[in-house]
Amino acid sequence: MNKMLALEFKITDWCNLACPHCPENSCTKNPPAFMPLEKIEEYVDEFQELPFNTSKNVAIGGGEGMAPYLFGNEDYVPTVIGVLNKFDKNVTIKTNASWGNTYKYRNPILKSLAKCAYFNNSLITLRMPVDEFHNNISGVSNIIADIVFSDYLLAALRVEITGFDTIGSVVARARLESDLGDKEIKMIDSRNDDLVAYDERGAGIHIRTDYVSGVPRLGRAVANHLYTSDETGGGFVNKLKIDNADNAILNNTVRAKIGGRSLMDVVQGLGEKMYGRQK
Repeated sequence: MNKMLALEFKITDWCNLACPHCPENSCTKNPPAFMPLEKIEEYVDEFQELPFNTSKNVAIGGGEGMAPYLFGNEDYVPTVIGVLNKFDKNVTIKTNASWGNTYKYRNPILKSLAKCAYFNNSLITLRMPVDEFHNNISGVSNIIADIVFSDYLLAALRVEITGFDTIGSVVARARLESDLGDKEIKMIDSRNDDLVAYDERGAGIHIRTDYVSGVPRLGRAVANHLYTSDETGGGFVNKLKIDNADNAILNNTVRAKIGGRSLMDVVQGLGEKMYGRQK
């Protein structure tokens, strides 16, 4: 494979939502079992050795990426982040952000993530959907507002928004802007279809989106206030997802059971299935 290869862990199949479009088939009927930490470390170690152009960005998702917090396992996500940072990886957590509706969950989760970011001398990205499916606009806006109003959170957490390529994204984006306005936060367009949310002090956060002039992309800004990216452009990034059942899935299209095989063998086999004979 000549494209960049990015890694994602599907740590659980459990999700508090059951969206009809969900490619993960996630819902509350699935058990809240989480991928063993030692397995994550083994896979990252192997990923490091792959002879491909591998991304420094690793995503944690599900299901719901924040599910461990919701089930009282406050150490799981910070431990995973610590493991990834040991391998010099940037961390993105994919979440539906519905926990942002409730201060009881939102406050300790954001503080835990910020503490983890400071401890590991890194930044953590929250990737949240804004579309017609998730009904989570207030949760997303609450999270953005908390980050903007707190210098402690602002220095540790980034925000990405997905879903702007859906039919209802225009309405969803307008609702988000209105909700932030009620909190005295303005949201304006930035370069390359990205956004900036800021308060009356001028404190603000760069909100990265997954859609640039009609081209989906993977990657993120390197700082809240500065736009740069080395992973933009449609078709230049492959995504290798590893789930809690020991499956490897390439670009949400082809999958194979790892079953004790090396990650190198698995990735090559998936690449051959998807692209034909390897060069």
